[in-house]
Amino acid sequence: TLIKLLSGFMLPTDGKVKYHMDKDELSPEKWYKYLSICAPYLELIEDLTLTELLKFHFGLKMPYEDYTSEEIINELGLGSKKDIQLKYYSSGMKQRVKLALALYSNVPIVFLDEPTTNLDETNKQWYLKVLEKLMKKRLFIIASNDELDITLCNERLDLAKR
Repeated sequence: TLIKLLSGFMLPTDGKVKYHMDKDELSPEKWYKYLSICAPYLELIEDLTLTELLKFHFGLKMPYEDYTSEEIINELGLGSKKDIQLKYYSSGMKQRVKLALALYSNVPIVFLDEPTTNLDETNKQWYLKVLEKLMKKRLFIIASNDELDITLCNERLDLAKR
């Protein structure tokens, strides 16, 4: 719920969320330009291939540190599947693609909601390796019940204890 509220995916029933970039307040309609999000409840366009999806996505947001789509595909380990429609991917492959869209977008804020959902142990380690490499100079807000997901976090807020 917190990530949905902060990202503008859901409106608060009481109060308001204000967005500031530098000293300027941003309207919620412009907030999307400054964030990326990966969450189990967000769907991919499954009729597209991975190559097509990356082209579409990076037509809307710039890639982080000038990564190319080919480099991202290689990081995902999906080179042999890049021209297959996403509807034929396993749930773990789809989760890695969602993570890549969020992690490799050049935005100052990245929201990850239950990021290792559907990932096996090998791909959970992939997530940690990529996260560690890409989390410099950006704010990451990660919501999870799995301790592994938040291993690299410097600060933690336990909402269950509030």
